[in-house]
Amino acid sequence: MVRVAVAHKGNDSVTPSRLVKVFARLRDLHPDFSLNYAMLLFTVASNPGITQRKLYTDLGVSNSAASRALAILSDAGARDTPALHLIRVDVMPEDRRERVLTLTSKGQRLIEDCCAYLCD
Repeated sequence: MVRVAVAHKGNDSVTPSRLVKVFARLRDLHPDFSLNYAMLLFTVASNPGITQRKLYTDLGVSNSAASRALAILSDAGARDTPALHLIRVDVMPEDRRERVLTLTSKGQRLIEDCCAYLCD
């Protein structure tokens, strides 16, 4: 789980303007960074080592949509969309059909940035 230490300024509520900063930061990575991409990214950040199957089930997204999003967020990319290298996908040694998801160092930095924007 991502833990970020930030100075407390007496106001711990998340405002719409803070959320806009987070989404702007995500859009800086890719102009079409969608809410589905954000949900996948933040879920992996909150649950390091989550399996691909559990992620899809927990979010209630279709395998095809989630697979494309995960390909873009990882190192695979998709057709005309370059990879963002935010999520690492590893094959589970005990079940090669299953994939385990964790953040890359780039993904970790992005999550830390987003958390900082929420707490400013």
